[in-house]
Amino acid sequence: MSRDIVLSYKSHDLMALPHVEERQLEMFLPKVNELNRLELDLLDAHLFAFPEEICETSGLEVLKLCTDDIHSIPEGIAKLRKLEEIHLHTSDYHNSRTSYFSRRLPAIGVQEVPTVVSLLPCLKVLSVCGNRRNPLLFDELMSCQLPSTLVEVEMVACGLTKLKELILSGCNIQQLPAELKDLLDLEELDLSEIKLEVFPTVSCLQWKHLQTLNLSGNKRLLCLPNNIWNGLNLWRLDLSNCGIESVPNTEVTIEEVDISGTSVTHLPKEFVFSSKLEELSVDGCPLVFPPIEVCNQGIRVIREYFRELDKVGGVRRGRIKILVMGTTMAGKTSFVEALESGKPFLAEADKRTIGVVEKVMKLDDKIECKLLDSGGHRAYMLTNQLFISDNSLVLIVVDSNQYKFTQQCFRQNIADFLQVVYDRNSRAHIAIVVSKVDLMVDTSREEMSRKWSEHLHTRLRQFLKIRQAEIDRMKRIIATGGSPKNKYVSERLHFFDFQRITVEENVLLTSAATHEGVVSVKVHLRELCGNERLMPSLHTELPSSWVTVEDKLITPQADTSVPILDVSYAMRLCVEHGLTEESCRELLNYLNQVGSILYYSHHPTLAEVLFPVPPFVI
Repeated sequence: MSRDIVLSYKSHDLMALPHVEERQLEMFLPKVNELNRLELDLLDAHLFAFPEEICETSGLEVLKLCTDDIHSIPEGIAKLRKLEEIHLHTSDYHNSRTSYFSRRLPAIGVQEVPTVVSLLPCLKVLSVCGNRRNPLLFDELMSCQLPSTLVEVEMVACGLTKLKELILSGCNIQQLPAELKDLLDLEELDLSEIKLEVFPTVSCLQWKHLQTLNLSGNKRLLCLPNNIWNGLNLWRLDLSNCGIESVPNTEVTIEEVDISGTSVTHLPKEFVFSSKLEELSVDGCPLVFPPIEVCNQGIRVIREYFRELDKVGGVRRGRIKILVMGTTMAGKTSFVEALESGKPFLAEADKRTIGVVEKVMKLDDKIECKLLDSGGHRAYMLTNQLFISDNSLVLIVVDSNQYKFTQQCFRQNIADFLQVVYDRNSRAHIAIVVSKVDLMVDTSREEMSRKWSEHLHTRLRQFLKIRQAEIDRMKRIIATGGSPKNKYVSERLHFFDFQRITVEENVLLTSAATHEGVVSVKVHLRELCGNERLMPSLHTELPSSWVTVEDKLITPQADTSVPILDVSYAMRLCVEHGLTEESCRELLNYLNQVGSILYYSHHPTLAEVLFPVPPFVI
């Protein structure tokens, strides 16, 4: 019976391959004619030179090698006539566990792959990944002559045109030559994170067998030629974290498209209804139309949204949720009252906010704000997360009279609240409101603004640096494997990968007692609402049936004895107005985002209830 044999060296302390002659291998390996596949995995071995013994293993079919300190591959590799796959990866690409190594220099990666590689008759997979320090010059890559100083990888027409998989992820390439089209048998092409700026129009015309194209992580890649979208029979196109801002306004011929983390704001109807399109990933996109709550539920739900728009027409409803947070006695209630009433206001010292108090404010004739004034006691810190939703505006109020420009003060008054938002939100905009400036009689407003901006500039970077270190630690946990917690950690990492949270470094100076700066805050809020990337829910079009159902759904808010509704009630309302169950879920998610209700669709216990009176949750 044929079988796969894998020789794997997992020790990070391995400096050289143990000497094993081929005749010794025969003592413990099955006979050659019984082997289905012989693979040598050295991705986790810390080697400082290419083991020459490998070149004598004539039956080797798969070679995987960590190239952190291996700068060249010997020409003897040409003896491996059965070799089908070559994987040359740096450790930072292969596995984040290498951060445990004590290294004096970053991983360099292989600098020389001999020309004889192109003569390997069975080679189908070439993977050279993570070589970020040395640019892979593709003009040399496709020719027989290599530069004397940067000898990289060579693809010669007589051999490598038979490749089925070419993986160059994480390499410094920047530009592809037109000769890439000569790889006629290519089925998978991975050019992720190679600093690519332009994809050649003519390169892909002859790729009749290409199924997967990965261009993710190329942030300078702003657009693709039309023949990528329509001229190939691709199964999957990965554009996640690229710089593209739009997708074609035509039908495409791809089954799976990933535009997560891009700057795409609109999905054209023609694109959505492409007959071959079966899966669309949009995590982290600043989508305005259709709403992100719709798009996150998949292509079938997006199509249902368009059908509903066509059937009943569309309506725009400008509403936004603003959550006001801060420590106790920071002046939050006075600020909210002054902002909502348009008059000076000073709350009584013994009247403190319990839980969350909701106010409704008109920013202008088209925009309605739900102001949520949260209690400042530390006990309410976690409950604030219940009211945060994507695309919220968050105002952190800080008492200027009590604030000291120290790290501890920043943590207690600002960083702790930032952490709440970052842990809960994928998209939000945060501004710092400095209150009670009328008490700062010895400092000019210009000097106060400058001091705060410098302070925030430094402290925010420290905060983000610490946060990134924690994310990196979580990635190392994933890399180690074997822990039951890894699934949760993996989900959190996916959430963090697509976060779009912005924090203003210029503070808003206010005094509720004198109304100083409050009007300026209102003007600033209008400007933020006019930005469709920050506040897409204000600029999206809703089916008129959604608006009708919403009006009926939130009617119980007038009756405080009905703080909780069963989702089945909402379902019945939707059915009465011609909506499907999927459309009802979309509507509830949207109403949660704008603050009309609280609805936790992903919570296993709370997914079947909703709260038409949000403050009643606490």
